[in-house]
Amino acid sequence: MTNYGLRSYGIDLVGGISGQTSQALVVGLMSPTALGLYTVAMSVSRMLTMFEDSVITVLLPKSAARSLDEIIVLTRRSVGISTLLTAICATIVMVLGPVLLRLLYGTEFLGAIPVFRILLVEIVLQTTTGVLVQTFMATGKPEAIASLQLLTLCFKALLMFLLIPQYQLIGAGLALVISSILRLIFTIASYPLLLKVNPLKLILTREDWLFLLQTFKLIKRR
Repeated sequence: MTNYGLRSYGIDLVGGISGQTSQALVVGLMSPTALGLYTVAMSVSRMLTMFEDSVITVLLPKSAARSLDEIIVLTRRSVGISTLLTAICATIVMVLGPVLLRLLYGTEFLGAIPVFRILLVEIVLQTTTGVLVQTFMATGKPEAIASLQLLTLCFKALLMFLLIPQYQLIGAGLALVISSILRLIFTIASYPLLLKVNPLKLILTREDWLFLLQTFKLIKRR
């Protein structure tokens, strides 16, 4: 247990370094006006991480002590459902973005809308990857997640350094989206490399839709 905890600590460590690095690059490379708009867009878009957080809270304990095949089935379904729900909400928020920003922050922050919409795409990608990597936690390979995070951090820092000076807000958003796409690709590729299984199919099956429908019915009855 101690060994697992120490290996898991790398996830928090790299995550903290990633956040501080991103913040330092944004502050150092953006104009004050762009920085204010970016901060608003980031804070509002992060509200959609609730789906990823909720799924992970349930998925990891439920996957513990199960076989690899069972873990993969649970993860695949969780990825499909959480990504679908996040994408639906992101689309709605994307359309209502101008209204939300006007109500929450005023008309002077409407300039944040373009990067806000880009960050919503990044949230959907982040949700997919965040749930996908839980297989490595459940199978006792937390160091794989830390390694993926570290690799992604290198690309993200490079992309921010290249894109923010020229494109400011949009550059920051694109850097996050591109690095999130790369992290998703690395994660999918890690399944056959580290777990010796085929990459997960992220499309919901008929059984998944039935499960989702039954879940909604149970929630409605309550």
